[in-house]
Amino acid sequence: MLSFEQVRTLCQSFSLEESSFKDGRLNYKYRNKIVVAYLSQTGNCYIWGRDVLNNPKFHLYKVDNNGWIKNIAFMEEQKVKELLKEVIQCRKQIELQRGKEKNKKKSA
Repeated sequence: MLSFEQVRTLCQSFSLEESSFKDGRLNYKYRNKIVVAYLSQTGNCYIWGRDVLNNPKFHLYKVDNNGWIKNIAFMEEQKVKELLKEVIQCRKQIELQRGKEKNKKKSA
């Protein structure tokens, strides 16, 4: 089981923006989108999962109705690292796509 410090160190390794939440919990943002939510002292948190649903590698993770993957503390450290890396990569792709769509509308 991952500890609070292990998850925190993983999030920091991706240069995610840390913000405090109530009850000593932490959230982590990537470019203003929360990608890790409610990191508690037990090490448990949620990782944004809606963006990785199309990747067959991540189909084993259950994504709730709000788009979050739960019970991260019970995952292996390498799996959490891979998941975070994929979430960030997906966010980059989404931003690129939105930028292209915005430019298309401006030129039309």
